[in-house]
Amino acid sequence: MDLADFDRRRHAGVLLDGVGDALFLKQNREALQGRPKIVKGGRSATNVYSYNYSFCGRAVVATFDLSAANLEALTEDHWLSNRENVILLELKSPAFVLEVEGGSLAMSETPHQPRQKRRWVGSPARLEEGMTPVRQLLFEGAE
Repeated sequence: MDLADFDRRRHAGVLLDGVGDALFLKQNREALQGRPKIVKGGRSATNVYSYNYSFCGRAVVATFDLSAANLEALTEDHWLSNRENVILLELKSPAFVLEVEGGSLAMSETPHQPRQKRRWVGSPARLEEGMTPVRQLLFEGAE
């Protein structure tokens, strides 16, 4: 869990998307509960890359795929099943649906649209056949 860029002054919370194991919440509960305590992250032998963070007064949202390990712990574990610690929202159907002509289309059925390649500011303009560049660099003494 890398939270080096988390800044309490700018961020209202943190989203832990696609957590692979439900027990991750329990193992990191001291930091995730939002107590007014500074926690040290990025620890190493020399602590060169360590940083401090706190979730006090900030939201923590974790999402799990159905393939995540130990999902049953969210209902069976003493700490994880306590609704003062974890609020569980289990989606049984698509979270939202797009309206299209002639019916509706679930997000999982959205047709794939190819992404457009992004041009960087410094990219040269594309010239079609027979076109010449508008600007030319001329150097003194060049032939």
